[in-house]
Amino acid sequence: MVNKDILLDLYRHMEWADAEVWTAVLAAENGPGDTKLRGLLYHLHMVQRAFLRTWRGEPRDTPYPRIIFEPNSIFPDGFERAFGGLAMVAEGKDYRTFRITDLLDNAPGAEAGLQKNDIITAIDGKPVAELTLTKVIELFERPVTYKLTVRRGEQTLQVTLTPRKMV
Repeated sequence: MVNKDILLDLYRHMEWADAEVWTAVLAAENGPGDTKLRGLLYHLHMVQRAFLRTWRGEPRDTPYPRIIFEPNSIFPDGFERAFGGLAMVAEGKDYRTFRITDLLDNAPGAEAGLQKNDIITAIDGKPVAELTLTKVIELFERPVTYKLTVRRGEQTLQVTLTPRKMV
């Protein structure tokens, strides 16, 4: 049974994300090299996946195939950025609750001890409620060490995450 309230909420978020992406696409001067644009495209993709899962009545943790990016005529240099090896969704009324939905094996997030369904509440002491999902994704594209405050069930944990180039 499809939860129509969740579906409507996801649709509104997808509509917002789509508008943000196209605004950025039209304003982008360097296209594929624009990290904000890439972050917005990734965010839109994640929201669309959540929408489709909900619409199909699939569990939220239904696995999807992984995408491997290789240099090509559009992206000749590949992606020179770090990765935390984790996927997140923005939830809640204001989309400022960031829940980890997936972790890559042998990647910084899993190695740091993060787990699926952990909620990131702060990064380097700054509450994530002050950030957008796009900003968090942009932070985790830098090979810098972050001190994360994570809520796991009733526990609050401190985790050190250092994103790194994965490919």
